[in-house]
Amino acid sequence: MVKYKCPTCSEFTSSMTMEAMLKHEENYSGKRHIISGYIRILHDIYNETFDMDTASIEKLLNNEDPRIIVPRTIDDKLNMILFYIKRKTSYPSENVKINNLNDYSICFAKSKNEFTYYLDHLKEKGLISLQNENGNLRTYHLTIKGFDYLSKLQDFNIHSNRCFVAMSFKPEYENIYTKAIKPAIEKAKYMPIRIDEENSKKPDMEVNIDDRLIAEIRMSRFMVADFTGQSLNVYYEAGFAYGLGMKVIRCCEINAIKNGALPFDTRNRDHLSWEDGKEELFLDSLYHRIVALLGEGTFKPE
Repeated sequence: MVKYKCPTCSEFTSSMTMEAMLKHEENYSGKRHIISGYIRILHDIYNETFDMDTASIEKLLNNEDPRIIVPRTIDDKLNMILFYIKRKTSYPSENVKINNLNDYSICFAKSKNEFTYYLDHLKEKGLISLQNENGNLRTYHLTIKGFDYLSKLQDFNIHSNRCFVAMSFKPEYENIYTKAIKPAIEKAKYMPIRIDEENSKKPDMEVNIDDRLIAEIRMSRFMVADFTGQSLNVYYEAGFAYGLGMKVIRCCEINAIKNGALPFDTRNRDHLSWEDGKEELFLDSLYHRIVALLGEGTFKPE
């Protein structure tokens, strides 16, 4: 096993020969920015070193690590840059060095030019301030406006420990809820809220079901939405949560994803996949995705 230090993607190890690594470079040339970004975040945030081989690269490209979400939009990449600067900042106004030539992997950018374009946009928006520039090396700090923007991204119902679960209530999907979704949420120390369970606790309560559903979503910190079965209610509930600015973790049974059951305008979004008989794997993936997005809560199941 040989350790390599790359100025763009940080450290990784590999038992492959240099010839084999160059072959991989050729095979994955169009996805190199995804590989570099993943390795960089794995090392910077989780202090883990990527072991590069064919199998690990395929898992990476298939989004099998729920802790790391590959950005799909320009806004996602802009936010990753802001969060990077914030992680490097121990107090407001502290300057953070960024090398345009090497650091473009922090937001999965494909090149220095793309990265510089994003940095200039963030500066124009007043979210970061350029303090010094020397060739490819720039020094920035987050502005008050930048801190405020990130706070709004992170702090939806920050004091809530509730997670609203939107899914089909058909009997065939009960197993994935009881063996994976519910225990994953509780493991992350949040309280799972499913509207049918809430109604069963107070069957005599005379409240309009739609009013109660909306109220429960509004009181939640985030949502787990399972689109298996294509329930229209799930799309409605997830859309309402998105409109509030709430984080929504999307998931779906793996064959439904592969067979194109998801609508064309949503199938390009990231979905955690699950498979019958492999509930423990999905439990682990969902738990790590929750913690990666929100950190652990403080709820203690009875």
